[in-house]
Amino acid sequence: NAADEVVLLTPEDRQVTKISGGLTNALYLIGAPDSPSSVLLRVFGAEGMIDRDLETTNLARLCGTSDRGKRVVHQGIDVVGRFGNGRVETWVPGMRQAHYVDDFGSRKVSVSSNGKGGLVEDDQVEKYGGLVVEVARQLARLHYGFQTPEYLLEGVEVGRLQPTLWKVIRSWINELSHNLSHEHFQLDSSLRKLFHEGTTGKQFLNNGESASRQNNSASKNSPIFIANEMICYLSDQLKWVQSLIDEQYPDAPIGFCHNDVNAGNILVNASVQDAETSGKHENDEPYNAETVCLIDYEYCSINYTMYDIANFFNEHTGGNDNGIPNYALYPSVERQCHFLEAYLRERDFIDSKTHGGNANTDANVDANDDPVKDISSEITHLQSQVEIFQMINSLYWGIWGIVQAAEEVRIGTFRVDDARSRMMGEIDGDEWDYLKYGRNRLERFRDCKGKMMRC
Repeated sequence: NAADEVVLLTPEDRQVTKISGGLTNALYLIGAPDSPSSVLLRVFGAEGMIDRDLETTNLARLCGTSDRGKRVVHQGIDVVGRFGNGRVETWVPGMRQAHYVDDFGSRKVSVSSNGKGGLVEDDQVEKYGGLVVEVARQLARLHYGFQTPEYLLEGVEVGRLQPTLWKVIRSWINELSHNLSHEHFQLDSSLRKLFHEGTTGKQFLNNGESASRQNNSASKNSPIFIANEMICYLSDQLKWVQSLIDEQYPDAPIGFCHNDVNAGNILVNASVQDAETSGKHENDEPYNAETVCLIDYEYCSINYTMYDIANFFNEHTGGNDNGIPNYALYPSVERQCHFLEAYLRERDFIDSKTHGGNANTDANVDANDDPVKDISSEITHLQSQVEIFQMINSLYWGIWGIVQAAEEVRIGTFRVDDARSRMMGEIDGDEWDYLKYGRNRLERFRDCKGKMMRC
């Protein structure tokens, strides 16, 4: 275990390089990029939004061998140490970050009939390349191959895990309410109205026409009224989506989830080139547990497994560079089903090893290669869950962005000049804009909700 070792850096290894791409934390490489003795220094951000002690404990547990006999995270990841506002982790050399366009794209593949009345010879279907298929496998290992830590099960009803999704969103709404009470919001009406528009999608008019509630104790332009409008709006959306899942998918699968798989959190061995993949067990395929590495488990928790996958599908659209996701890149139903097939095959493989399977069975003769088992109906059912969860995922990250922007106001780093123009994408800013990102994700949520209500 890396935490039990003393890492001595040579003078050449003591260089410090800022790592780009982190939206929540500040990341620094201590040492040379190609040196196995280098470490990653993580300085925590998102104050008050993440339990850092729990996060570090979860990461340490993930880095150990699970009771299923295999690590579910890359063998190069480990915790070296913890300090007040950050952590030191091992560095995995020879890796590059994935790219949401270059690596998540689809390809047309010719397929032959499978004998089940589905495909005929030379049909063209959209399928993923090997990297995304390996991501599907690794998520299945996390969801089904990792024993949920006992400290996360305290007070939980036996036999039914409880998702943290609703609790987290509710805590973020409370955090936003706290930030809105700060004097910067109290004294600046234009700032209050800006955040109201970013949150609700409606400009707050001086005559209060956008308001959906009346408040006799405060005028419509008061800090109390505008803040209440925002909090009530978000609370109503949370209640609606939670009731939607409870009613339509009360038995939606729950497991230990990453909750933030995006291109920046996927490392790929830089020497591996894209290649065709069977979509079955990894075997000797170029993308496998050694060449693909999921990182940054700070948002991991017990959650709906299809939410985890929906998050990854939303991350196909980007937005972590300029705050504007391109939803034309959202994966087609064909690609979603291809991903879910690889995911379920890996889940069944894990299940075959866990429940009476022969641990020494060759990977070529397992549940992944069962020519009889038809999982098409399960794929369809899970894909319908993904459609709901991708909408909820936009609410989740939309609130996250608004809270982060409000925190910038509280600590005095929010840039007021041209803030609305930046939020609306009318001008580009030099730095990452939490408010713009939050507003865009909430707009996506409203669009999806509107389409669903019209159906």
